[in-house]
Amino acid sequence: MKIAELRGRPDARWGVVATPVGEAVLGFTAEGIVWLSFGPDTGELAEFWRGGRLVEERRAAQELADRLFVRGGAPEQTLLVEGTPFRLKAWRALLTASFGERITYAQLAERAGCPKGARSVGTAIGRNNISFLIPCHRIVRADGSVGGYRWGAKVKRALLEWELSTAN
Repeated sequence: MKIAELRGRPDARWGVVATPVGEAVLGFTAEGIVWLSFGPDTGELAEFWRGGRLVEERRAAQELADRLFVRGGAPEQTLLVEGTPFRLKAWRALLTASFGERITYAQLAERAGCPKGARSVGTAIGRNNISFLIPCHRIVRADGSVGGYRWGAKVKRALLEWELSTAN
């Protein structure tokens, strides 16, 4: 995956899609993916895209989702994000966690070049608007427990189990 900074609010398409772990909201532009959240609630996407035009295209969104949720991991995509330099660093470090891999907050902080910043990277990953593709679900507590997740521990567990069952 490639992270690029989102500039402005170009027209975006979106849809509520089916995934291996339930419904999700997927938003994308001609340049890349801007949103992926779990559950059917579209309110966060609408708030995030305030000032820009959103066009519902469920079929196109589902076709894209079908290409993203595949055995062994999604093909290369451009992920358009907005964030502070630290958040961008944390999100790029998240991309080093392989499909099916689980790492701790401390390991992620180390990968981000902030070995004492486990709490800070935890806060940064909680602001991730492109779940699964910027794989915050792969981060677990030091004791191996699942820990928190913006879209709920049940979804996080389901993503981890799905990845393990489809890796290779």
